[in-house]
Amino acid sequence: MKMDFIYKWIEHIPSDHSVGDVQIKELFKWASTIDGNAVEIGSFYGRSTVVIGYGLKIGQKGKVFAIDPHQNRYNSFIKCSEYISKTTCKEHIQIVRDLSENVLKTKSPKEIFESPVNLLFIDGDHSYEGIKKDLNWIDVVPRGGVIILHDYSSKYPGIIQAINEFRLQNPMVLEQIKLLGSMVIFRKS
Repeated sequence: MKMDFIYKWIEHIPSDHSVGDVQIKELFKWASTIDGNAVEIGSFYGRSTVVIGYGLKIGQKGKVFAIDPHQNRYNSFIKCSEYISKTTCKEHIQIVRDLSENVLKTKSPKEIFESPVNLLFIDGDHSYEGIKKDLNWIDVVPRGGVIILHDYSSKYPGIIQAINEFRLQNPMVLEQIKLLGSMVIFRKS
């Protein structure tokens, strides 16, 4: 079932520390077309989490696993949980309060790995070392899966450097589909 994104779904969630409105629509579009689960690294207040959750609900598929340790001064875990609880897509969302590298290493919660992860959205640690660790999740995504990376901009040179290095070291893995502002979208080859 194809459906357009409705901003009313996320109007209760602050947009600071989140993707822009044009990027939100793109994220929704991809989430509504995948078959399987989604992994989001970096959920903060859950705005993009909810967008992916609604996409999965529309597509009647999978769950988004929102991985974020929520170790910040913004009280983001409580706010994220509260914002998600006010949606009608909450059954398609599972918050995983941990570092992405720990989840990947321990394969826990196991539900993440029981179905294909056909959408990977990375908007977590914006440092060079942090994004390098998050890029290890690409191995979990099967061929044909979609990888979306946020903050691919000169404001975050470490992100650009890490992604460019990954692509040089793995030239046949990521096929760039689109660059939309600071959001870059790839399909796994």
